[in-house]
Amino acid sequence: MHPYRYRVSLSLSHPDADLRELGEVLEVRPTRAVKAGDRRITPKGTLLPGAYRESSWGGDLSPETDDARTSDDEPLETFLEAQLDRLSQHSGRLRAFHDDGGRAMFFIGLFCDANTGLVLSPALMAKAAALGIGLGFDIYPPDPPGTGDTPA
Repeated sequence: MHPYRYRVSLSLSHPDADLRELGEVLEVRPTRAVKAGDRRITPKGTLLPGAYRESSWGGDLSPETDDARTSDDEPLETFLEAQLDRLSQHSGRLRAFHDDGGRAMFFIGLFCDANTGLVLSPALMAKAAALGIGLGFDIYPPDPPGTGDTPA
């Protein structure tokens, strides 16, 4: 299989809770945080009509670089396993969050230049399920020739 690049963030959502504290407990630096009922705004701060219907929070799990990680350096499966092991120390807090109506997900951007593949083991999926963390993939194929570079 061909190598690939990836980025992973942790996304949390809840009907009404302020999620900033949970992000701090999980030791993930937020890239966005909104609370249900807050006025909607664009990333540049322009007010939009209406209010957020639910609280949401997100944090990049690999903030040391702006570049996507590469499978040659560390396969996605290995990275996810390490993140799940790190977050497992907060399993009680994550279960309580889930039981209170919260949803957690690894948002995974997968960038490939050619056909590629990966296998998420049952053990990895069981760890994610035990913590109530879903796995969401956005898969980005290469741009057609002459249209620009593949996003990083």
